[in-house]
Amino acid sequence: MNPDPSKMFYLQTDASSTGAGAVLTQEVEGSKKRKPVTYFSCTFSPAEANYDIYEKEFLAVIKAIENWRAHLIWTEKPFIIETNHKNLMYWKEPKKLMGRTARWHEKLQDYNFKIVHIAGKSNGLADALSRMHQKDEDETPKLTPLISPDAFLNVFEAGDPGTVEHEVMETQAQHQTTMEQWEKTLSIEREEEPGRITWRDKEGQLVVPPDDALKRRILREYHDYWGAGHPGRDETIRKVQNNYFWPLQRVWIDQYVKGCATCQQNKNLTHVTKTPLYKITVPENAPPFTQIAMDLITGLPLSWGYDAILTIVDHGCSRGAIFLPCKTTITGPQITQLYYEHVYPWFGLPTKVISDRDPCFTSHFGCALAKELGITWNMSTVYRPQTDGLTERKNQWLEQYL
Repeated sequence: MNPDPSKMFYLQTDASSTGAGAVLTQEVEGSKKRKPVTYFSCTFSPAEANYDIYEKEFLAVIKAIENWRAHLIWTEKPFIIETNHKNLMYWKEPKKLMGRTARWHEKLQDYNFKIVHIAGKSNGLADALSRMHQKDEDETPKLTPLISPDAFLNVFEAGDPGTVEHEVMETQAQHQTTMEQWEKTLSIEREEEPGRITWRDKEGQLVVPPDDALKRRILREYHDYWGAGHPGRDETIRKVQNNYFWPLQRVWIDQYVKGCATCQQNKNLTHVTKTPLYKITVPENAPPFTQIAMDLITGLPLSWGYDAILTIVDHGCSRGAIFLPCKTTITGPQITQLYYEHVYPWFGLPTKVISDRDPCFTSHFGCALAKELGITWNMSTVYRPQTDGLTERKNQWLEQYL
């Protein structure tokens, strides 16, 4: 078929490991059926054969366009490049270009085209042309071992006497009653062999009976052994789970790794250690509201004449809370009056009060009253809300509720 410059050209390209192929087609007059105009096939040089697949497919497009430059350098309509390598559709996306790919991009600037992706089965003609120069026999180099397999000695196999697997199987026989009970409750299966019964899970791992000495031997093989290298918790769990299973396996291995003296002595801590928080002690069997924590929530919208809430939390027995409406301008004597009316009739006087350094609590009246009644008043340090954390958490819950 002779080319018609007034019609649209379709260029199908493909690349193989040894060469490139392409076919240039146009639609037949009066139908959408396409017929070939010309064919192209070439062999890659030894250097080009080492390109990755993206560069080989890109090179096939470059070689085909340069071969048919006379037909494609100027067309009335943009010609279509069809390829089964979808990554070529993004060749204009921003990227760092170097060497040959930069030169290929420069060459493509002279042409008016569009790249579309097609299925591999629709690109059979170009694929066949790209493989014309392949030889029948496979030229892939064969790897020849330097040492004959006969030179290796197989000392142990799984299940041989002396191996961990054999000890697990022997221990299973000693705990046969337990294994039968596990078979009913756990996802394990029984395997009967001549003269021996073994239990494995659904993945094929041996089930380890409840024998701590056996579990320690398994962990010595996968964690303490010089070839294991004392891996961390997750790596040790992964290695053991590849071959063995027992209930609460992750917890047992985690405790073993935490107690490994070698790991504790030689491994560096990669996280910042924090001083543990000191918990305020509470007397045993203390009645409710014997030790309390108090705080104020202020700045609330005005409702029924109140714009604040006094929070009183039982710090020891029940962790219960009492919320009393009040005003932001409340004073120490008014707080005492609220406590006397709403808490004292039910629970009496507290022995310890925990609060922040609000002026209502640090007033001379409040301190003198607490001293006369024998109440210990614990106040938090400045900018340290964790001291009164229980009340702060209750305040947060109440604010979210409101």
